[in-house]
Amino acid sequence: MPIYMLLVDDTPEELDFILQEICKRFAHRDIDFKYEIRRSRSEAIEHLKGTNPYDIVLIDIVGVQYEELIKDVRALYPYLPISMFSRQAIPAEIIKCVDLGAQSFIFKLDLMLGARPIAPSDKWRDEKG
Repeated sequence: MPIYMLLVDDTPEELDFILQEICKRFAHRDIDFKYEIRRSRSEAIEHLKGTNPYDIVLIDIVGVQYEELIKDVRALYPYLPISMFSRQAIPAEIIKCVDLGAQSFIFKLDLMLGARPIAPSDKWRDEKG
């Protein structure tokens, strides 16, 4: 069963490497990963109003009206997980996102530089070879 993600970023043309890395990480766990991209808050909300096939929404902090978007997503789908991501890890912005209802933050450079967060299943898999 695939995982569906809605990605909201005003510059999706810059995300090729990041999306490849995310897909690779899901594939490493034998998870089929599908995504759609919207460039703005209005595009994302208009799309979500019609249907919600998503398991998670990933929102860029810079260039997107993220505060309003988090509120809008929460109003439409209170239990839909929201994760934020950005090249800038500004603590005050991250805290604001969490206060508005986001569950997590991904630092884009971690993906771009190849940092690999290890989940417990990865550690077990790595130890087994």
